[in-house]
Amino acid sequence: MDKKILLAFAASTLMLAACGDDVTEVTNIQQSGLAVLEKGEKLSEQVCDSANVGEMLFVTDSSEAFICDGESWQTLKGTDGANGKDGANGKDGIDGKDGEKGADGADGNSGNSGKDGKNGDDGKNGSSCTAKSVEKGGLEGVEISCGETVVDTVWNGKDGADGKDAVIMNGKYGVSCFAKDDGNGILTVTCGEGDEATSTTLYKALCINKPYEPTKSVCLGGRLYESCGGMPYESKKQICDTRDNQVYKTVKICNADETSCQIWMAENLNYSVNPGEQSLCYDDDAENCDKYGRLYTWAAAVGKLEDECGVGHFCDLNDVKNENGEVQGVCPEGWHLPDITEWKTLIDNLGGESEAGTKLKTASGWVDNTGVDGNGTDDYGFSALPAGNRINEFDFVGYFTFFWSASYDEDDDEEASYLFLTVDGPAAEYENNYKDYTNSVRCIKD
Repeated sequence: MDKKILLAFAASTLMLAACGDDVTEVTNIQQSGLAVLEKGEKLSEQVCDSANVGEMLFVTDSSEAFICDGESWQTLKGTDGANGKDGANGKDGIDGKDGEKGADGADGNSGNSGKDGKNGDDGKNGSSCTAKSVEKGGLEGVEISCGETVVDTVWNGKDGADGKDAVIMNGKYGVSCFAKDDGNGILTVTCGEGDEATSTTLYKALCINKPYEPTKSVCLGGRLYESCGGMPYESKKQICDTRDNQVYKTVKICNADETSCQIWMAENLNYSVNPGEQSLCYDDDAENCDKYGRLYTWAAAVGKLEDECGVGHFCDLNDVKNENGEVQGVCPEGWHLPDITEWKTLIDNLGGESEAGTKLKTASGWVDNTGVDGNGTDDYGFSALPAGNRINEFDFVGYFTFFWSASYDEDDDEEASYLFLTVDGPAAEYENNYKDYTNSVRCIKD
């Protein structure tokens, strides 16, 4: 408070009156010990404790008095009076009189009946009609008469003029055709010349004594194989990536009772996408791509650009998921990038994290930089090679491999999940790491 004004009760009494929501009135205030809280000052800011029990304040803003009880300020405003009694009910009104019944109206008079009309006269008999042949001016016709009246004459039409002689056109000369043999069992027959030329392709290839179409099949060692861009492959054991005609081995891996099975690529993917930026060969050596497959950023692995899903970008993969919620990403049609749940299913089918690594690794090639042998047993033909990766530089080839998953935290714009195997032991482990690291990709069948 800016100041205090001492007030006292007239005859030691503060008269307070309350009526509903009426403002409490303070009368006969004299200078004594009642403090006044000026306009704008808040009661909540005034101290009330054991040191000022009984102290009273008059609040100017609400025209209300308060007293300190040692804990808080209590109002001295009076309580509302009791409600008044209900008034007595009024008397019932007197019923009005009934109105008198009106008299019935008089009946109307009946109308007179009309007289019968006269019968009409009988109609006259109709005349009969006849037809007879007539001739006039060299024309013949039929005259139609009804009674004494000629109704009409129908004349015969004249013969039409003879038609013109037909013109017989000579047909065009046929075109010559020639055949071309490419030496690989394909014969092309072309008829005509220039824009009007037409061609037909005939296949005359034989595998032993069995004819085949070289664009769809390959004959190797007297046996027919399916063709992947001219390369032989077996669809039951391999897949053909029609984007670049590369062939990959596949493997089916199940748990012990074969109640949980998956079909995996048995080789790392080697499909080039934005080379040098989103996919690359270890040490930028093409021979390493042939051996280990390519290394991919996470954005490339899920089929996105770096400015969509790279480091520093929150990623939305809903537009690249198939009807099963799987992300095809960089994988061929019918295959997809496994999420971390699918990686865990594989690991569980092989006995768990503590031993699955040994069963997935190849039986050679896993040797660290000190010469320690960390090879696996490759029990199922998964054939995981120590492909290494690139963080700021290429590293870990020979003793680590890292496989991207499609899993990530939608609230994290920097990292994604992957599985890794190491030369140092039999384990298979999971981690999250930066999305611009380049790791290997293994695809799983839809």
